[in-house]
Amino acid sequence: MARQRGLHATAGLRSLIAILYFLNLTTAYQYVQNSPCEPQCREGTLSEDAVCLDAQYRSTDGGQRLQSCVGCLLNSTAVDTAKNQSDVEWGLFALRYTLSSCMFGVPVERVSVSSPCQVTCQPLNDSVSYQITNDTRNADPGIDFCNAGAFGDLAINNCAFCYSLIPEQIFVANFMQALHIECRQPPVPGQPFFPDMSAIFNETLIAGPAPPSANTGGGGGLHGTNLAIAIALPIVGGLIILTAGCWCCWITTRRRRQAMAASGRMDKVREAQESPGLYSPVSGKMGWGEGEPPREMTKFASGGREPSPALNRWSGHQHYPPGTAVGGEDGTPLRTSFQRDDVGPGDHQVQDHALHEQYFGGAEGAGPSYQPYVDEQRHSGHFKSQ
Repeated sequence: MARQRGLHATAGLRSLIAILYFLNLTTAYQYVQNSPCEPQCREGTLSEDAVCLDAQYRSTDGGQRLQSCVGCLLNSTAVDTAKNQSDVEWGLFALRYTLSSCMFGVPVERVSVSSPCQVTCQPLNDSVSYQITNDTRNADPGIDFCNAGAFGDLAINNCAFCYSLIPEQIFVANFMQALHIECRQPPVPGQPFFPDMSAIFNETLIAGPAPPSANTGGGGGLHGTNLAIAIALPIVGGLIILTAGCWCCWITTRRRRQAMAASGRMDKVREAQESPGLYSPVSGKMGWGEGEPPREMTKFASGGREPSPALNRWSGHQHYPPGTAVGGEDGTPLRTSFQRDDVGPGDHQVQDHALHEQYFGGAEGAGPSYQPYVDEQRHSGHFKSQ
């Protein structure tokens, strides 16, 4: 009888141990097969080790085990290709389990300091608590939770910022930003997660993922070769236009010089460049300078008087009286005298034909004869005899 009682007691004890072992397996830390993190994660469970205050990750055994295991998983490169799972995904799942418990009491309600932040983070409840149970064996560590409910950037940033202002709950804020990064920049299998454990379990709020590009078109912006082509095309096009403009200017100038050389004007231009006087390549004539002294100055220079402002210039198309000396290519009359206002038939003028002949008469053979005019004036009494 006693023996039967002993056997029943032994069977009951074994059943209790099996039940406790089964319960531990349901919430145990998960990792892929042949994971290097097995030594850190084979002891403890999420339901027992998850804590909400920063100091508890240093002061409690459960908090230390969770930090050690999750830190190893996030830095691991182990991947289970058969199940399409990785250690990094299981490490992020442990963080989401902790957030769900501390913020929303799912699956186990825990003590949280900030009630106002729980209100701020309430829109994220469906996403963070998605498929979180005490049975983690069949849990999916993927990113399906990102689309299970509202998980927008603004709501996530507001929630994380709120918790970052609460003492002893900055780790919770960093857990939220880690999930934010997981959804916007999914982990690459076989690569460690960034930011690493030292940044997540830190009392400094980590930055969230970079905001998406404002360009929502199908192209998603220019990258690589397309970007290089887009930058180089305007530069090359500008150089081509500039080169074409310079070539056209050179061709135009070359043709003009050839035309001038064919007409002989280039020789005149060279002569003008060597001459100190002025030169017009259009008319081919020398200007007023050393090459052509002023006309009508021969007799004036000997008289020593200033010239009259009224210098007569005649056009080559006019007709002059017979005997008028005409010189120069422009047909300008050559004069040997200038007008005198103090000699003449008017009042206050000297009426002397000798002076008249001196200042108004031309040299013999050098200009028109005014003798008939002088005789007429003498007979009319305008000139006085000496």
